[in-house]
Amino acid sequence: LLGELAHTAFARDQLFFIKSELTESIRYFLEQRLNAPRTLDAERVLEAIEVHQGLLVQRTHENYSFSHLTLQEYLTARHVSEEGWLESTVKEHLCDDRWREVFLLLSNMSQSTTLLQAMVAQTQFLMHGDPLVFRWISATQRLATPHEQAEQALFNRTANCYFALALAHSLINDIALTRDRESELELVRSLERCLQLARKLAFALYRDCVVPINLGNARDNDIALDTDSAKCFAESWAQAQCADLVLLARGMKWLKKPLNADMRDGKVGRLPTDRLVNALRRLGFPRPTSIKQIEQLTQVLTTTLLIVECKASSLRLKGADWKKLCGLL
Repeated sequence: LLGELAHTAFARDQLFFIKSELTESIRYFLEQRLNAPRTLDAERVLEAIEVHQGLLVQRTHENYSFSHLTLQEYLTARHVSEEGWLESTVKEHLCDDRWREVFLLLSNMSQSTTLLQAMVAQTQFLMHGDPLVFRWISATQRLATPHEQAEQALFNRTANCYFALALAHSLINDIALTRDRESELELVRSLERCLQLARKLAFALYRDCVVPINLGNARDNDIALDTDSAKCFAESWAQAQCADLVLLARGMKWLKKPLNADMRDGKVGRLPTDRLVNALRRLGFPRPTSIKQIEQLTQVLTTTLLIVECKASSLRLKGADWKKLCGLL
């Protein structure tokens, strides 16, 4: 009963229930599902749920809600699991931030492997949703070193994506500063969000799949400095015409320490726009030209990050299954 209530309401983004709506749902459940006697009063059942179990709380005279949002999310996840709705839920809600906790809770229920397989399949579908995004992801694969462990290879692909985004951000930012058009400035802001997300994904993979690191008490400004550091590393790579971007990714110095003094003081020279264009082209990364393309890439990174977080919270997923999934991402 409560699982069905929670799921139906959560799918509608509904947190509060009118008393008459609740009693009608309880009455229908008692009559149709339990075949309970008509003398069993729905309002008394509601009162028992509130008073004795504390799962529903009366907020005002006629309005109720679950005692906590996490409870509604848990009941929603359990209902999805029991009804066998994993694949349909992934297709409909994987890109919806509201459902993040539901997916994390589902990952610890009985079908975690099936859930992650569906999430990976949907992420692959998103990768093919835009030609630029597909070419971008393909470029990260071409740069990867063969014969690596699946988790290490996924981490390196993410790092390559991060550095390429840093190059693209520098390029679009230079163009925007020259032309000062609102559309290009918005493109820069979208790239910045995508860049930060790629960094967060690299952190999650580095911590969970490769070598655990102690992040300490990282502050927001340290994170911003590290992003600037990545841009400098990426531009330094382009300046030196380094043949293998993976070498920079493996060092991942930008994960552990902020800008050095020269970078912080602006002594590192910026690359001309044409060098940035050539660097992206040689790597095989197309230049982002629209906010829609960047949003599509951001969506792929977001779903991949959620998959990694679900893997980290799952107690049931086998190591061999995770290696296979890493190879598909």
